[in-house]
Amino acid sequence: MKFDSSVNKNIIELPEFYPDKNNVDVRSWITAVDICMAGGPVQGTSLMIALCRTLKGQACTWLSLISFYDMTWSELKKNFIARFECPVTPAAFLIDMNNGFPVENQCIAAYSAGLMTSVMSPWKNFTTE
Repeated sequence: MKFDSSVNKNIIELPEFYPDKNNVDVRSWITAVDICMAGGPVQGTSLMIALCRTLKGQACTWLSLISFYDMTWSELKKNFIARFECPVTPAAFLIDMNNGFPVENQCIAAYSAGLMTSVMSPWKNFTTE
C-alpha cells in the first residue's frame, strides 16, 4: 500500500476538544487553533486528519456529518461556533470564573493564562460602542 507523504508532512497537532465535558470554552479552543494555524493555511485532507485526532465525542460525529473535500479552517470555524458555542450572560460567566480553580498540579501561571484567554476571547470581536 502506498501513502501520499505530502499529506503527512502538513499535519499539525491541535489541542483536544471534548464538548461532552463540563466547562468547555469554545472560543478559547478556537483561539488556540487559530494560533496553531498561523504557520500557514491548512485545509482539505491535512485539516480533516488533524481535526479527527483532536475532536472527541459528539464533536467528532458532527465533523463527519458536515465535512467536505477541500474544506478550509475559516469555513469550518463558522460552522463550529454555530454548533458548539452557547451564549453565556456576563453574570453567568463571572460566576463560573469565580467558582473555578486550578486542577491538581497545575501551574498558577498556566491557570492564570487560561483565565485571561477566557476573558479576552469573547471581547475580540466587539466594537468600542
